[in-house]
Amino acid sequence: MKKLIITAALVASQIISHAQTKFTITFNQGFGQLPTFTKYKEADLLTTKQAEDAFNFIKNSVGIEWGYSYAGCEKRAHAASLFLKKKKVEHYKIWNFDPMMISLFNKSEKPTIISKAGLSPKISWGYHVAILVFVKDGKEIKPMVIDPALDDNLLTQEKWLDLQNSTTSYYTYLDSKWYNYATTDKFKYYCQGVAHPFPPCMDGLLTGDFFLNDDVSLTSMWIEEALAVNQLAMRLIREIINKEPANSYKKKIFTELVENFNNLTNALNGTNLNEDIKVYADILKPYQSEFITIKKNWKSKLDELRQ
Repeated sequence: MKKLIITAALVASQIISHAQTKFTITFNQGFGQLPTFTKYKEADLLTTKQAEDAFNFIKNSVGIEWGYSYAGCEKRAHAASLFLKKKKVEHYKIWNFDPMMISLFNKSEKPTIISKAGLSPKISWGYHVAILVFVKDGKEIKPMVIDPALDDNLLTQEKWLDLQNSTTSYYTYLDSKWYNYATTDKFKYYCQGVAHPFPPCMDGLLTGDFFLNDDVSLTSMWIEEALAVNQLAMRLIREIINKEPANSYKKKIFTELVENFNNLTNALNGTNLNEDIKVYADILKPYQSEFITIKKNWKSKLDELRQ
């Protein structure tokens, strides 16, 4: 019960927008850092045209593959943020969470979208994150979202939330530098010097801790790896899955592979291949070689932006 009370402290200044709840993170457990949101200045507000230009730039000109969205939204959002920062476009991130990640007293209703990849019709996540900009339209200031994974146009915040079909989700604004977050299932809870792990069947609750893209996430190239997976996933769909007949065993195996982000990442790295995909190891080899090249190319591109 103590843990649930602490987690509930994350929810402050609740604002109901449609049915979703806006919340502010005011407390963290110390696994990472308490995230920040620095309110915009009048001079940093965008015009509608500037926001649309920023959207089109991110969608069409930076090389991020937006069609594959089974996982890795935080990686795509952070890469997009680096490009916008280089162009001096003031922006933030908007995070949307399954309500059960806020408190176990909430019923789960995961953000769920229509897939753009053409495989399973729907994709569900525990959370989703995208680029947020503030647009001055006359006397009104509008929060707008840049998220080509969900739509081919700049979105109002309300439309962005509605597209995720989670009427009870919780969303928050954070500064763009915050890359990822901590949940209770990834850590042990210390009570009087004794470490207590959480039950493995317990869904992770937000601890209020967020992380920058540094240390292991930077040196292990987590963002670069995910961007490379996105690109090759769409190629596997076009070059293998879509060319196979509907009842093809090969189509089934590659569809299952592509629909599981972690398994696909492992396969492209040449690790933990299951027996079914091992049959097609020779087909995977050129994709594995290209995976290394694409990842290195993203590393060079993003490191230049990080300077």
